[in-house]
Amino acid sequence: MSENTPSTPEQQPQEPAQAQPDEQVAAPQPEFQPEYQQGYGQGYQQGYGQDYPQAGYQQAGYQQPYGQGYQQPYAAGPGQLSPTEERNWSIAAHLSPFLASFVGLPFLGPLVIYLVFRDRGPFIRHHAAQALNFQIIVAIGLLISIPLMFVIVGIFTAIAIGIAAIVFQIVAAIEANNGKWYRYPLTPDWVK
Repeated sequence: MSENTPSTPEQQPQEPAQAQPDEQVAAPQPEFQPEYQQGYGQGYQQGYGQDYPQAGYQQAGYQQPYGQGYQQPYAAGPGQLSPTEERNWSIAAHLSPFLASFVGLPFLGPLVIYLVFRDRGPFIRHHAAQALNFQIIVAIGLLISIPLMFVIVGIFTAIAIGIAAIVFQIVAAIEANNGKWYRYPLTPDWVK
């Protein structure tokens, strides 16, 4: 006998039992199936046939405080963006007014990004809304500066608004790249 062959019958490898053609062999089922592998809309079956909703979704009549308990990841749905994509589009929302200003409509870039991506993640929604709100404020400031140009003050206010807009947009793009929830100063939340 060679050294690699087991000597006792308990040590010899057992061949799996072959299923007869009439028998059906069930595939092995895992004891626990993670929720990311469960189908959409499936609840948890827990004792006595009670159907509990999937984790991360609120039950009727109960309020779950934000930031407590289990949070469903945003990348789970087919239309959701990954965190990297959300950051990239957030940066684009803050920097797009530079390109859109060549057309004369600097609010157009944040508006398009907001309308297209607002339902694909909270981070992009926040930054696109902030950029759009800021562009509305800048447009209002520049419109007020036009009649003030007749008394020379409007020239200085328009220049100050332009410089502040450039600085704040670059700062917002840097903060969005760092993954921070940036808010422009002195900007109300008209678009949420």
